[in-house]
Amino acid sequence: MGAGSAQPLDIAANLAEQLPTGDILLLAEQARLGVDAVADLQAAAGSVALRDACRQVLDCLRAEAPEY
Repeated sequence: MGAGSAQPLDIAANLAEQLPTGDILLLAEQARLGVDAVADLQAAAGSVALRDACRQVLDCLRAEAPEY
């Protein structure tokens, strides 16, 4: 990751402060399943905070696995 890019642990810490536990657990499970699962969650999320969190996780996943 380039300088100025958020690191995965920084993202996780920030999201833990911003989201309810249930959303964190759901997002973590979707992240474990992959980019498509997180994108689906982002599309279905009713909460702006959860959609933003999905975007952050997607950016991180794509940076770590650029084939997506």
